Amino acid sequence: MRRVPALQRAIAILDAVTAAGPPRKVADLATALEIPRNSAYELIGTLAEARLVDLLDGGLVVAGPKLLEWGSAYARGIDLVAEASDLAGAVARRADSTVHVARLDGDDVVYLVKEEGSQHIRMGSEVGGRVPAHATGVGKAILGALPAEELTAFLDRSPLTRLTPATITDPDALRADVASVAREGVAYDREESSADVCCVASPVRDSRGRVVAGVSISTLAHRMDAETERRLGGLVVEAAGELSARLGFVAPATTNGAER
Repeated sequence: MRRVPALQRAIAILDAVTAAGPPRKVADLATALEIPRNSAYELIGTLAEARLVDLLDGGLVVAGPKLLEWGSAYARGIDLVAEASDLAGAVARRADSTVHVARLDGDDVVYLVKEEGSQHIRMGSEVGGRVPAHATGVGKAILGALPAEELTAFLDRSPLTRLTPATITDPDALRADVASVAREGVAYDREESSADVCCVASPVRDSRGRVVAGVSISTLAHRMDAETERRLGGLVVEAAGELSARLGFVAPATTNGAER
């Protein structure tokens, strides 16, 4: 039988303990991981001393507080702007369109990153610039992913200023519009912030699942037919998912498209 190093076995135990599902007993972990029972008890005892796992009544093993400390340290070491810049350039080239990453600040979005494709769309956006969130795809992506009470608070306080003839200025209409984020993971800006420009956008989450930013792909309105909107929508959801993963977010497991 191949000798498995103790560190490798310990990592396997931690992977099993932190996986989705109910806690398991030491004996069950030993069987599932093909670790001799005596070795499993010894390793789990060492992990418990290091606070990497906790032992509950009945011999159940759960994740320990040290893992939270390590996870928090990892999250602190991640730079949103650096990760977003790296990702946005690749997405802009792939989509041949302008990519923005922005965060919500009060009633506005603030652009953190802007990368252009070869189209060089004439837009007023710039890194550090602010635009009312309700009129932008990236803002609506963030709003649509907020908890219901936070979205209501935004709608209660924001004047929903009109930027173009297409800007949504009715709170109920905006609420209905951003519902697409929950259904599809995508928000749409159809010439609402800039005439002749449309975009698709998707929310970005951090390691705690909080909405911290949004990613958008913009193109000229006459190029945004239904097929292009679907294609860019898929790209922006993929990009937002990748950036979220880089920030430590783990999406809930799904079964046939539904959360378990």
